[in-house]
Amino acid sequence: MTGYGIRRLVRAVLGVLTAFLLVFCTGAEYAQAAGQNTAELTILQTGDLHGMIWAYDYTEDTETNYGLTKAATVIQNERARDPDLLLVDTGDFIMGNFQPAFWDEEEIPIIEAMNLLDYDVLLAGGQELDAGNEVVEKIRTQTEAAFLIPGGETGSEEESLSSAKTGYQIVEVKGIRAAMFGWDLTSSPETEEMDSFLDRLNSEADVTIGLVHVGEGQTGAGWGEYASQYADQIDVLFLGHVPEDFAIPEDYEIPLVTAGEKGSAVGKCVLTLEKKNGEWEVTGTAVSKLSAADAAPDEELLAAMEEVHRESLARSDAMLARTGREEASEEAVVSGEESDGYYIVKAGDTLSEIGLRYGCTVEDLVKWNGIEDADRILIGSRLNITGT
Repeated sequence: MTGYGIRRLVRAVLGVLTAFLLVFCTGAEYAQAAGQNTAELTILQTGDLHGMIWAYDYTEDTETNYGLTKAATVIQNERARDPDLLLVDTGDFIMGNFQPAFWDEEEIPIIEAMNLLDYDVLLAGGQELDAGNEVVEKIRTQTEAAFLIPGGETGSEEESLSSAKTGYQIVEVKGIRAAMFGWDLTSSPETEEMDSFLDRLNSEADVTIGLVHVGEGQTGAGWGEYASQYADQIDVLFLGHVPEDFAIPEDYEIPLVTAGEKGSAVGKCVLTLEKKNGEWEVTGTAVSKLSAADAAPDEELLAAMEEVHRESLARSDAMLARTGREEASEEAVVSGEESDGYYIVKAGDTLSEIGLRYGCTVEDLVKWNGIEDADRILIGSRLNITGT
């Protein structure tokens, strides 16, 4: 058993002990044995990992100050303080560099890495859904975490890409039932429908937590005003796919948490709860962002993913031998460049997004560039966007 798997065993043992107390203790005896009337629930967040497992830039052939191996050290340090913390990801954990290019193979490396870190909940972001039903199902079957499809199980009749349409998960820790739901703010249900869904969650859980993968264009007052309608029903929102300079909308009533892209920082929320009349009530919320820039990479995760790193180096060397390392520089990969009718693919790009940006279809891009697999494009590649 890895060090990361010990926490699940501890939870199981505590569950058995709790059941024993319920059976053999009554009333005040149980309250005294089970503990206190106050508690803290810690939730950590990663988001927009883009498959960045090792802290390594394969286009520049150099180490970086971001990556899941560095974020893992931050997570483990926090677990040393609170072994029962919850760990979530707010989407776009595949695609973006040479490592997630392996999602077309039998095992997805980023999912293996996240399993080792013992995530509780993963939210499907745009890149997971854009990858298609086969990849969504592969993620669902390989992850040991709950895999949430935004908007699932809220009463909507819209079909999900996944046959396992799951919109929320209830996790119990420290005797606290935390309901976590995936929320698509760009196509949200009617207010009455959302009210009914949240009322149901609040009746089943002590804490209600929203996981949202919002687009950069949706980080203004529009979605903020909409979400604020439910401030009395949602305890905290974890946001993914937001820019680093994201500003919380004015008069926003729901606490917001964000993480750094590619494992550069871990989002953290600590909820303080008090038991009143036998029910937990949130009495305080503390939100922060923990930088991973100065963290040493986690040795256990490095060892487990070493072969993936070696294969990533081999693939990047092969591609850069064809295109040239200068052409696929970090600046081009991060910002994207267009010149003379060509576009250089950056981390996180999809053909559908590129086509929408330049007024062409996925089919056009596939034809003009001789692409064999529309769901797999390499960062640093030059795409013809005009057909000329």
